[in-house]
This record gives sequence, structure tokens and C-alpha cells, in this order.
Amino acid sequence: MKTLAGTWLALTGKRMSDLASSISRELGVSGFWARQVCAGEKVPSVELLHGLVGFFKVNGGEAFFTVPDSQSRPFASPRAPGADVD
Repeated sequence: MKTLAGTWLALTGKRMSDLASSISRELGVSGFWARQVCAGEKVPSVELLHGLVGFFKVNGGEAFFTVPDSQSRPFASPRAPGADVD
């Protein structure tokens, strides 16, 4: 999650507080929780993981989080909000 959040921040040019607020609104969780998950300090439940996959538009969906790290690189490209999928 920390890598996804960092990539999202780099792509959008926004701050962590903006990301946490967006996740909070979209998933109905606290901004504090969202910030902890994005910092890699908390692990989301399966239900919230589905929501985060949708939020970050992760290629490969939940598989990104379950395959070995060496195989996850093709999935590790979250798209900026509003980016169209091929």
C-alpha cells in the first residue's frame, strides 16, 4: 500500500492528506485509518482491500496483493484519477 500511495502522490502531485481524505470519502473510513494504511502501518480488511483496489485502479486487482513481490511489478502501476483504461 505504501508503494501504491507513493506512486499515486507522485502522479497527482497531491499531498498525503488529500489522498487520505479521498479514500475516507470513497470508502467511508476515517482519514486517520486511511493515512495509516497508505503509510504501510495498517493492513486493510479484505472488504476494504477491494475498495482500495478500485480506488487506485490497480491492474490485476487483488492479485497484486497476493502474488509474490517479484511477480507483482506488472500490476504496480496505479492510474491517476480520471485516467482511462485501454
